[in-house]
Amino acid sequence: MRRSVRAVVGVLVAGLALGACAKSGEPATSAAGPTTSAATTGSTTGSTTAGGGAGTTLPAKATGPAKPSAGCTTPGTLAVTPGSAADLTIEVDGATHPYRAFVPAGLEPGKPVPLVLDLHGLTETRQEQAAVSGWETLAAQEKIIVLTPQGGGAVPNWSATATPGNPDTEYLRTLIDTATRELCVDTTRVYSGGISNGGLESSILACRLSDRIAAVGLVAGIVVPEGCTDSPPVPAIVFWGKRDCVLPFYGGLGPCLMGDRNGTVPSSKPAGPVEVPAVEDKVAAWASRNGCALQPQVTSVGAHTELRTYTGCTNGDTVELYVVDNGGHTWPGSKLAQAADKDPDAKNGITTDEIDATRLMWQFFQRFQHAA
Repeated sequence: MRRSVRAVVGVLVAGLALGACAKSGEPATSAAGPTTSAATTGSTTGSTTAGGGAGTTLPAKATGPAKPSAGCTTPGTLAVTPGSAADLTIEVDGATHPYRAFVPAGLEPGKPVPLVLDLHGLTETRQEQAAVSGWETLAAQEKIIVLTPQGGGAVPNWSATATPGNPDTEYLRTLIDTATRELCVDTTRVYSGGISNGGLESSILACRLSDRIAAVGLVAGIVVPEGCTDSPPVPAIVFWGKRDCVLPFYGGLGPCLMGDRNGTVPSSKPAGPVEVPAVEDKVAAWASRNGCALQPQVTSVGAHTELRTYTGCTNGDTVELYVVDNGGHTWPGSKLAQAADKDPDAKNGITTDEIDATRLMWQFFQRFQHAA
């Protein structure tokens, strides 16, 4: 079924409205036990700093045992040449969905590797998202399988609601199941990241697919879904620009989303209520749900970027928020997005090179896995 642009924006707004409970800072807590294990000791590595440079102290990686998927013993026939990406389709409930699959070269037969979902924003295609995020380049180095699915409709989008039976959530559940059946995946290390509408959908997966997703990475898109009292907390790393003109950092709906690219982006929280809560309120609500300390630790990681880390979380289910003062509605560190920036002092923000969201997500993801 085709959806108009007006209908798509309506879906996006409806998904954002799910986060309204975050305004009070009193989200529902989970009664379920832990599903992820987190490393709690620090280790020194020469790979990357918080911003993507060399030489820093990073939290240790989770070291729980891998859980090989069925594809490790009986590989399927998925038509992907190692070292390259393939455009494939999957049928779910009578609907055909396109997706992109990347399998790195040099994988050891029978040795399970992590799986990452990379979800596009509103109107973007799977090919555009792969180019913006650069996940496949990193995956080739780090030996990760990456799936970049595409939402439905003439205007690609995700129906980011926590409603049981949401067809997009079922589509992504089936996609994960297919990948673990066809490929050799460590089912304790399945993650989801995305931007904007894809960040909203990854938020929903943290609720509805918490039995599969060990951690999420959210760029310019987050909701704290209602109705998730029975799902366990999921660690999250979040990225946001204060000049985001689509989903403003200080709340509400931005001028770019509503069609006014010359409109004013809020520079502070409004005095009255807004339809969409401020980002820091939604992240604090997510952290509260994860049992974290009320106030985050704040660290400067660049001239325009700070990291807010919520610590003391139940079972180590950490929440991190990177705030880019001059950042727009874009993927931090994306070389493609940086090349498209024409004005470094743009009113609606830039793509920062102070941090690399993809590499930071991967560092974060490696700290968490489901219990085998």
